[in-house]
Amino acid sequence: MAAEPEYCFYEDSLPDWGIARIMLAEDEQGDIFFPVRPICEAIGIDRSTQAAIVQQDSRTKKGARNIWIPTRGGKQKSLCLRKHEVGIWLAIIDPPRVGERARGRLEEFQEDLWALADRIVFRRRRGVEAGTEDTGTVLQLHGSQRGEILCECGRLHVFEIANGEVRVWHR
Repeated sequence: MAAEPEYCFYEDSLPDWGIARIMLAEDEQGDIFFPVRPICEAIGIDRSTQAAIVQQDSRTKKGARNIWIPTRGGKQKSLCLRKHEVGIWLAIIDPPRVGERARGRLEEFQEDLWALADRIVFRRRRGVEAGTEDTGTVLQLHGSQRGEILCECGRLHVFEIANGEVRVWHR
């Protein structure tokens, strides 16, 4: 039988979500895990329903762990989600199912995600070359000359524009 992973625990707060105290777990790889229960309580959604969703949804279940979290009453087994999957989980919660007190914050969080997705996937700004569009994707590369085409892959062109900043262009 495999040994239980070791975790380091520390207390934090999430004031934007109305959580004054939350115990976080960090594993040996540096991944941070958040207990699901206090987040559900803070945003006013049913914990058992959300626990089932988190453990069944392919986008979140890979980051779900049952971790023995230290509490005032001793260690308690708690469903926790890795930080990355917490963001995914919050993105897929239907805001009308959330308590009124946290609904606005959840909607704001989701709107920020949708705006970011729109910028990455759909919106393109006109580039400096005729017939190209700047995707807005910025990479940091070193050792290339200004204005040099670094990579051409079909319709994608990686083009350095200044000070090591690189843009990906579409034709």
